Amino acid sequence: METKNIKAYGTEAINKPLHSMEIKRKELRPHDVEMEILYCGICHSDLQQIKNDFEHTTFPVIPGH
Repeated sequence: METKNIKAYGTEAINKPLHSMEIKRKELRPHDVEMEILYCGICHSDLQQIKNDFEHTTFPVIPGH
């Protein structure tokens, strides 16, 4: 499967701040949809995910929705 690099904000560890990073995403398949994201929020559950409060975070993590 082919991948492409995209810009994202995330962190590699609990004690590190969010920062700009590049992540690999799969190329779009025929039934996938691509859209431009203009705004993204970080809510309390995202902060809990960053801090691994639920004890199942896989790093690097890219929060937001």
